[in-house]
Amino acid sequence: MSRTRKTVGILFSVIGVLLLFHPTLLPLVAYPLIHVDDPDNDATNLIFLRSAKISDDAFSFAKEFASRNPKHRVFVFHDFVRRAEAIGAAPSFLNITTQMLVDAGVPQEQIGVVGDGTAITSIEEIQQSDAWLAGQPSDARLMIVTGLLNSGKY
Repeated sequence: MSRTRKTVGILFSVIGVLLLFHPTLLPLVAYPLIHVDDPDNDATNLIFLRSAKISDDAFSFAKEFASRNPKHRVFVFHDFVRRAEAIGAAPSFLNITTQMLVDAGVPQEQIGVVGDGTAITSIEEIQQSDAWLAGQPSDARLMIVTGLLNSGKY
């Protein structure tokens, strides 16, 4: 058997093992990206990003956050409006997410909007969130809720 055939055989064996055990391996590899050290922080405001919308846990977390204190606010981040949303082919992220938060149990009066609809990148989202936070009282604290595999990026 040639060296190339052995290398290809080993490569396919490794790929096979990875495919077989990927449900176990993926959380281990992704752990640094999704691990949360401090779920009981002193945040007074929560910003809900588009990537969090696919997680039922994010909505239950928002409900729990809002129920801890009536002064806590949950904000939906108004990022770049997708073309399909702009022409009405897809529902508005803001409207759908606000309704999903209300359906999850977050009181309507505790829900607001942050962002001007122009942020495309995570850096722009952070900059707009930072600018919003700068206009808040000095004791205001902010928590950002995003999809699990995006949390390390933010």
